[in-house]
Amino acid sequence: MQQQINNKQRTHQAEEQVAIAQAEMARMQTANDELTATNHQLQQRVTAMQSYQDAAGRWFAQSAVLLKRQQELYEKTMSERQRQRNEPILTQKQRDKLQKYDAMVKQVKRLSKSVSEQEKRLAKGQKENEQLHRLRPTGVQNVSADEQVNQALAAGKYEQLRWLPRANKRYRRLLFDRVIIGDGEHVFGFFVNVGERLIFKTITGQTYSKYQRRFPANTPIQTGVVYGGVIAGQQLWLTDLFYDVTPSQLQRQHTQQLHRRRSHFDFSKVLPADAVDVCRGKRVMVVTWQRAQTLNQALRAFRMEPVIVNDHEKSIGWISQQIRSNQVDFTLLLSEGLSHSMLGALGKTFINQSPDIQLVYNESPEELLRRCYAYFKR
Repeated sequence: MQQQINNKQRTHQAEEQVAIAQAEMARMQTANDELTATNHQLQQRVTAMQSYQDAAGRWFAQSAVLLKRQQELYEKTMSERQRQRNEPILTQKQRDKLQKYDAMVKQVKRLSKSVSEQEKRLAKGQKENEQLHRLRPTGVQNVSADEQVNQALAAGKYEQLRWLPRANKRYRRLLFDRVIIGDGEHVFGFFVNVGERLIFKTITGQTYSKYQRRFPANTPIQTGVVYGGVIAGQQLWLTDLFYDVTPSQLQRQHTQQLHRRRSHFDFSKVLPADAVDVCRGKRVMVVTWQRAQTLNQALRAFRMEPVIVNDHEKSIGWISQQIRSNQVDFTLLLSEGLSHSMLGALGKTFINQSPDIQLVYNESPEELLRRCYAYFKR
């Protein structure tokens, strides 16, 4: 029995290592895509600067030809003056040409200086491009993703992986957005033991005793991971498995959304002195189920006109119409007030493409005030 327990522990550790390797592989692939995009942008910048340099060179050559012609004209005029001292030397037209010559000399000098600056910029861009080439993993087309991760984690290359903490933080933020906020179609939860049966419990508390798996049927059901699925009648179809978020993390994050930390009573000290002038008269809609009175007090402290609603008090159509028809200046969609139906009515694409709509979670009233001030101050 002890040997079986040890085998299970080694199997669990191996699965965790595989999950970690897969996550590292995905992050390295994302970093590689970002480097490729950056390299493409730099190549475009280098091409544009090269075109500008070529055009400047042609203009400089043409200016040199014109300058030479003016010099020849000047020498011819001086020679004519020596030959006819008692006669008018230059006509008015010739004087105008000489004035243009002086202006052209200054223009050529400015153009020469501009060409020199562009050459410096081009050299700097080429140097940055070479640095990106050195940082970019070699052999991407022929090396598997896990081998790329192993190469990047080799000794002496850790200084190139400073982006890993930020990438991991961003990945977990996106993961919680997907699991906790949802997309209106999937449900997320975990399995619990009830007697001798496994019951699926969602984050909102629903339970399902009947379920089917769309991933490989021989994959055993685990109680320490989070699953995603879709509901078909009374049956649950499991479609996704999340190793990077545990049921305890899922419940803790959901609890943080429902119970926020205490806010300051005097909200007037939260924002800078010019906040009242910046925010005065702005109509702000907050979609939430909780803290309506506190948020109303906080927003009105800076002379804003809050509209705090949820889809129990107002219809989803009315809320969506207010947001889409520009009836409000700024909208905050709090995750504890954004139902799947509300999210589906607005659409994530519309939310992401609208700078006056922000989807937030796990933020206090003070942080929401700072969001409003930053938006109206820009």
